Amino acid sequence: MTFNFPGPQQLEIQYTTDTITHRMNLNLSTRLTYPPGTDFSDVDVTCRDSSFQVLDTLVDEYVALLKPLFTGDTTIDRATLYNVEPESFVRTWVGEYAVGEVGTHAGVYTPASEFIITFRTVEGGVLRFQMEEIIVTFYGRYSAASMTPGEADANMRDYYLAADSWILARDTSYPISAIYALYGQNERIFRIRYR
Repeated sequence: MTFNFPGPQQLEIQYTTDTITHRMNLNLSTRLTYPPGTDFSDVDVTCRDSSFQVLDTLVDEYVALLKPLFTGDTTIDRATLYNVEPESFVRTWVGEYAVGEVGTHAGVYTPASEFIITFRTVEGGVLRFQMEEIIVTFYGRYSAASMTPGEADANMRDYYLAADSWILARDTSYPISAIYALYGQNERIFRIRYR
């Protein structure tokens, strides 16, 4: 199996921070290949423990974890589900779910910042969670195990590692351990913000 292709399904979460739109792509596997126009409440997602959960519920859970990482300058706009052709980057639209939630962190966001957590997967690959323009009070890389329990970043780490996790790496396996966390600056966004 090639490690570089998305899918078999992909969920794109769109969020906007102070006029710049960002997209987060999450790989997942659904019980069926659903046709275009399928409502998120009718989509069953396969979890690591072999259970199935409904996609709209999972999106709501995930957004609840994202909101404390963002300030009120960020709106989590929508989630879009795609089927991905095997061993390709070709996506076919399945459905969309309006979110419209605003970040809840009381601080001031750091323009052009990024937050990354890397995970080791069941098949030995690496899954990378990346988010742009959140609160950053320091820059650097550290062990993901050292995150403070109960904090927003640690809650996100724990969600990815839960027994009923549903987010896949591109090697089509689930994350089993967290490696590193990084708070830094995204050069592409920096150039957009300050050119």
